[in-house]
Amino acid sequence: MMADGGKFRDRPFGLWTKCAPEFADYFLANWLTHAEPLAFLLYDSAPALTAGAPVFVHSDKHLAFIGRFVGSQVVSAYRHMVEPEERVSERERVWQQFRASTLKPPTEEAFVQFWNAQNGIRSLFVFRDLVPAKQSVPFKVYGHALEWGYPMGVGYRYVTFAESMLLLKLAGASHDLVTEFVAEFHQ
Repeated sequence: MMADGGKFRDRPFGLWTKCAPEFADYFLANWLTHAEPLAFLLYDSAPALTAGAPVFVHSDKHLAFIGRFVGSQVVSAYRHMVEPEERVSERERVWQQFRASTLKPPTEEAFVQFWNAQNGIRSLFVFRDLVPAKQSVPFKVYGHALEWGYPMGVGYRYVTFAESMLLLKLAGASHDLVTEFVAEFHQ
């Protein structure tokens, strides 16, 4: 039995998201080279989590890496909600603040194309401390263990304490990393 009475059981504890392999490679290469927080752009609303929460990134059919949530921002660029000038201004702000100085950033033209796709970016979250999964765990294994169907159109989903602990274990996270996540949220 948990000494805290299971207080973590029902509230969001972490975040699961997915991205294309080229973005996963981009995030890992930048973290390993610069160790600076990175922005994950979303077509969805901004996630709300406590700073330090675990972020699990799925890519290329498996759990690719784990990170630590820093915070999130609403991005005023959704096509139907703002003036065209504001969309451009917001795109430039995000490009300059989070992409232009990174290692092998997309071209500015590719960034603009990405930004304008699917009605624009609605939010972003910033994460740090990226650690590649030590074990290649395919979604069919961990998704089955968590009783999840594959989330086709979902940009992210919240994970509970128990789900986070299972994902950390399956990814081969070190005991120290698991202990750090637990300690941060045990306060």
